[in-house]
Amino acid sequence: MTASASTWLIPAAVTPWLLGRAIDTGIEQGIVDALGWVAALLGVIVIGVAGGIAFHTFAVRMWLLGIYGIQRRVTRQSVHLGHVLNRRVPTGEVLSVSASDSDQFGATVDAFGHAIAAAISFLLASVLMLTTSPALGALVLVAVPLLVGASAPVLRPLTRAQEAERTEASSLTSLATDIATGLRILRGVGGERTFAANYERQSQKVRHLGVRLGTWQAVVEAISILLSGLLLVALVYLGSMRLLDGTLTVGELISFFGYAVFLISPMQTFFDFAQKWVQGLVSAAKTMALLSADLPWAPGPQKLSEDPTLFDEASGVTVMPGRMLGLVSADPDASAAMADRLGRYLPEGAPRPRTTTICPSARSGGRGGSGWRSVAVVPPRTPRPQPGPGV
Repeated sequence: MTASASTWLIPAAVTPWLLGRAIDTGIEQGIVDALGWVAALLGVIVIGVAGGIAFHTFAVRMWLLGIYGIQRRVTRQSVHLGHVLNRRVPTGEVLSVSASDSDQFGATVDAFGHAIAAAISFLLASVLMLTTSPALGALVLVAVPLLVGASAPVLRPLTRAQEAERTEASSLTSLATDIATGLRILRGVGGERTFAANYERQSQKVRHLGVRLGTWQAVVEAISILLSGLLLVALVYLGSMRLLDGTLTVGELISFFGYAVFLISPMQTFFDFAQKWVQGLVSAAKTMALLSADLPWAPGPQKLSEDPTLFDEASGVTVMPGRMLGLVSADPDASAAMADRLGRYLPEGAPRPRTTTICPSARSGGRGGSGWRSVAVVPPRTPRPQPGPGV
């Protein structure tokens, strides 16, 4: 992705230099002699367009890899934690990591590759400026790092605002999950208004924190635009003065104006990467808290074979690999309980499914035949005896 971004940005850095040479050659030697520079300029533009298409393709690909990679790990960790998931990590935290933090990881990966390519193109543009006017080139090399560093004091409160908003948003998601899970109980005891008030209070808190976070993000954006504009004005002014002094040609002045316009993009890329990096650090801390949670299952000495089977002792159902299994029960809760046992979403002390190995000769039929479809009948749970009138 960095290579494709460089293929997109480097031609943009070279374009002002080629344009200035073409103008100076046309003024001094005529239009015919300038056609070679014009052809080179067109070729560089074509390369930049192709690089932009490739960069966008790879950026979206890396973004999606970041999103789905985190979601895959969160899903795997949730399955491994089983019934202790909500004891180790709040439910809202799991949903926030999977939904919002995964997207933030993708944005950080995209911004990282873009920032490296922007740094390469910035150095190339600075070298070209140094060859044309050492004084202006040195000014750019010194001014840009100072301007980017001027936003460093703003990044710390931005980080705090991001952490606060992320934590409270996770609490809001947990509260909404608890309300949806216990809706019947709430309606039974008449607690709808209390929980609605709690949700409204937490929602307003998240809204205020979101407004504060947006304010700090706007401050960073405003600083980036202001400093980029100041650099553009300074370069154009100094270049105009040197043109009047006769130390710069018309084509070189136009080149410097092009450099100044181009340098706005790398600077804003650096500021954008700083924001994405701060947000990525917050998301990484929340994600690591989930992925580093202790698993309730100790690793056993036995290794699974290539075709392991699951045997549920409570119902007598055997789940064989490669077969489509349907559960039929007069009591839906019994089949749901069996699915919880097979997935290890079960309370402490409940019977656990046993993993065994089945011989290939015990299979009936091929993978494409009907022998690979089976139906398991789950016995309903024994109802509890109801106390009589005299009890």
